Amino acid sequence: MRGDGRIGGWARRSALVLVTATGALWPQASPRAQMGTTVWLATSTAAHDALANCLAKAMWNEFVTAPVVFAPPRRAAYVNLWPRASQPVDPVATFQIEPQQDGTMRIGWQRLANAPAGARWDASAKAAASRCAAGP
Repeated sequence: MRGDGRIGGWARRSALVLVTATGALWPQASPRAQMGTTVWLATSTAAHDALANCLAKAMWNEFVTAPVVFAPPRRAAYVNLWPRASQPVDPVATFQIEPQQDGTMRIGWQRLANAPAGARWDASAKAAASRCAAGP
């Protein structure tokens, strides 16, 4: 006893309308953040993982931080930053830690294109990079 199919057809059409309407109303994914120009702040002889952890701790009061550390041979690291006041999907700034030919590590700072207007984080970033470069 299958029935005449009217209810099943109605249910399928309603589900299709619901899915279509939900897809139209669902917020679109944010566009990928674009990198700003890198400002190189400091060099250090400390290890890249120690520098990444130091920078994450130094910026913790203002930002939610997420260090990303790559193992040798790459020996690079990034520290992504999200402001504590708001929670955007993409980070608003990042530190870059890259190895140099002479064995030192270079610390860079990049604001991303989605950083809020008027944000004054550059001074905090420079102070954190100087402090961590001196000795994490």
